[in-house]
Amino acid sequence: GFRVERFGAATLQVAAVPAGLGDGAVEPVVRDLLAAAELVDPGADLAERLDAAAKRAACAAAVKARARLEPSEVAALLRDLDGLRNPTHCPHGRPLLLRLPRGEIEALFHRR
Repeated sequence: GFRVERFGAATLQVAAVPAGLGDGAVEPVVRDLLAAAELVDPGADLAERLDAAAKRAACAAAVKARARLEPSEVAALLRDLDGLRNPTHCPHGRPLLLRLPRGEIEALFHRR
């Protein structure tokens, strides 16, 4: 989804970015991807480094806490979540879904 072009001797121009990547996230994500792709150590596992950079990019593009969403956006997120291979955790391993027994929910709201 990225298209990066040379723009002079020491400058790059980002000509295209993946849909949904906020303006403030473009530069850090591009820097991460370029750093991950750089072969500093010929024995380094490039695939792992690129995977980590892609996970950071996904996190940067994610909906953040307290973001206001339209009902249609919420529905689209839930549809997307349903299509994931591992819909219970983010790429960093943090839980996205929790299972709480009814009794625990009632206790939280002092309804027991």
